[in-house]
Order: sequence, then structure tokens, then C-alpha cells
Amino acid sequence: MTRPLLILFTLTLSFSAFSQTKMFINKTNGTSDSLNISDIKSITFKTYSSSITNGLVAYYPFNGDATDASGNGNNGTPSNCTPTTDRFGISNRAFSFNGTSSSIVCANGQSLQISADITVCAWIKTSTLPSSSKVVISKYDASDKGWLIDTPNNSTGTVMFDGRDSTHTYRSSTGATRIDDNKWHLVVGQRQGTTWAIFVDTALSAQSNVNNGSSIQNSAPLTIGAQSSGAGSTWWNGLIDDVRIYNRALSIDEIKALYHENGW
Repeated sequence: MTRPLLILFTLTLSFSAFSQTKMFINKTNGTSDSLNISDIKSITFKTYSSSITNGLVAYYPFNGDATDASGNGNNGTPSNCTPTTDRFGISNRAFSFNGTSSSIVCANGQSLQISADITVCAWIKTSTLPSSSKVVISKYDASDKGWLIDTPNNSTGTVMFDGRDSTHTYRSSTGATRIDDNKWHLVVGQRQGTTWAIFVDTALSAQSNVNNGSSIQNSAPLTIGAQSSGAGSTWWNGLIDDVRIYNRALSIDEIKALYHENGW
């Protein structure tokens, strides 16, 4: 008995500036040069996003180090961090933070002097969150000004985007989605005008509006895995990967594109 020939066709269809959809067609007959409807066994669509670079001021893919891949020179120095497997199962493509002494301190370049709209993105994975606040990423100085993606001082297992502006008024947006399930999650903190928001896995988890949009620019170094102005008990316990910072507010479609990057 002659076994049918299995042929895979791949067609790329572009629907936006930052994503493309590939159509995979499995054939059971014919040749790779021909395509008849009767020969098609299955059709599968899969969308892949390309990197969004407009407004990107820092990008840390953690490919074995903490180099800023945006080209802006905000390179980081890992301390007590261990290279580990990323969400795609590739080794040495993320960092593990031990919860007691791990952090990455980055250069405080001119591109990070953001005063208004900002989007901060990071992939995180953790299995436990204690009642005290733990920091994913921060740029928060000793004068009590700046921003953080961290966890609230309770046991809800959620994440928040908070900070203080030049008026030293506390701003916060605390999400409702648990992220302490030992699974990878994309967390996105965003300030747009007078709105502070936190997204988890492309969904808006919470947002809050404030009376003004005063400057959040500060002199602290960008710090991943701990608070910039003295780590204290804020050390992150878990994995972090693909940290991005933009000097603008990303659209929900752009956040979705980052979430589905490389076929996730």
C-alpha cells in the first residue's frame, strides 16, 4: 500500500504593522508545486508578532546577560541572579531571582528620564507571594518619586503599578488577577495622562484616575527584581524575562502583540 505524501505549505498573511498570520496547509497528495482543494488534509492559522520599537527606550531579553537590546545603552549588571529557562523552554533566556539578594541594576541613561506617559512590560513567574510588597521592576528614588511594578502589602497574590509624582502624591492601580500560580504572565504597568493602569496577560486588570499628570521623572537607577531606593524586603522571588520600557502608552493591540510574540 502506498502511503500518502504529506506536504506542508506555509503562507504568510500580514494584517498589521506589528503582526503576521501564517497559514499552514497539510496536503496528503500531489506535489509541493500544486494545491488542489481535494488534497488538503488540514489548515492551521498561527499569528506571530514582530517587536514593537516605537518609543522603546530599554529592552532586556536576558539572552544570557542584561544587555539593553534597544540600543540606548541602559545595560544592567546582574547580582546573584541565575540564568534559567524562558517561557518557550529555551535555557539561559531568563533570570531567576532568589528573593533575598538578587537584582539587576541598570544604567540611568537619558532615555529613561521619562516624565509623562510610560509603559513598563515584563514577563514574570512565581509560585508564592508573601504579605509584604515584592518588586518586579522599579525606578523610584530617595526623594519618594518614581514608579514600580510590585505586589501589594497583602496576601492577594496580585500585582500593581504605583508610584509618586512631583507632588509626592501616591498613585496606584492594583490588579485583581492572581499571578502566584507558577505560570508565566505578562504584566504591563502604564501611565497615560492622568490614568494609571495595570494589565495582566493583555487584560486590563485595574486602572485609576488622578487629578493631575505631574512629572514622574527621577534620579534613581532602573532596578529589576528589587526597589531602586534600598531593596529592604522587596526582593523578587521568581523568574523575570523580556523587560521593556516605552516612553509612550501602548495601545491594547500592541500589548496583545507583545503577549503573542514568537507564537505564545
